[in-house]
Amino acid sequence: GAWADVLRSKVAGERKVRPLRGSHLVLPRARLPLDEVIGFPHPEDKRPVFVYPWEGATIVGTTDLDHRASLNDEPHISDEELRYLLSAAQREFPDAGLRREDIVSTWAGVRPVVASGKGVDPSKERRDHVVWDDHGLISVTGGKLTTFRLIALDALRSAARHVPGLDASDTREPTFRRAPVTGPTALSRAVRERLEGRYGPLLPRFLSEMPAAELVPIGDTPTLVADLRWAARHEAVVRLEDLLLRRTRLGLLLPDGGSAHADLIRRTVQPELGLDDAAYERAWDDYLALVRASYGLPNAASG
Repeated sequence: GAWADVLRSKVAGERKVRPLRGSHLVLPRARLPLDEVIGFPHPEDKRPVFVYPWEGATIVGTTDLDHRASLNDEPHISDEELRYLLSAAQREFPDAGLRREDIVSTWAGVRPVVASGKGVDPSKERRDHVVWDDHGLISVTGGKLTTFRLIALDALRSAARHVPGLDASDTREPTFRRAPVTGPTALSRAVRERLEGRYGPLLPRFLSEMPAAELVPIGDTPTLVADLRWAARHEAVVRLEDLLLRRTRLGLLLPDGGSAHADLIRRTVQPELGLDDAAYERAWDDYLALVRASYGLPNAASG
């Protein structure tokens, strides 16, 4: 990913990755209700902007800028990026009356784009993936999520040169198998379809293991209390931000990282994470500090 050059520098002198930041706004669905993706050119620079429904909210994105901050620090949106995205949504949906105060949260990610070396505009860099083999150190970077299977296959083929017997063939089988739906019949069709998509063949186990009373949403999000418990129990959570920003997206979907639901979150996940009261309270304070610094509204001085 974006850190490939850091590791490769120990065995290869070249630097090939151009980290590009993409930032997003999260709006309440009630303020901008959409059922489909809408794309349009930004009035300032004609870059494509997309507004789309996501996890019960509405997303506006994205930017495409050189990310010059340290890769060891959490990326965050700048005030200029927020203005750029919000102004695009305001122009495209004038009747919505969108304001800065409507934004629930923001997030930024860093794309590991392979640099052309030509100094072109970030949006004009190719998004192809690359696999490097530096004396047995296999590095993968670039690409898009939609090509994950081809990326994985190319990486395995490179590794197979060093690992005898490694199977790097493409079976062309479906990546995910549809699971038979069992469990509570009171679940709505929308909830069932969401769970099928999220858990796939693990769904029968999820429904048998999670308490029926926890198959209810948290706030106005589609995330269930059971989703939270399952992730805390089974999905390698180390810190609360792993759980609330990545395994689930509650920290993005709820104001102030979900602080209004702090008691429910604690009752559900503290026993699963095996934390005593003091350790959990420190973890919660650290999580909220991160959310407020990197996933909220930026200060105008943030650049």
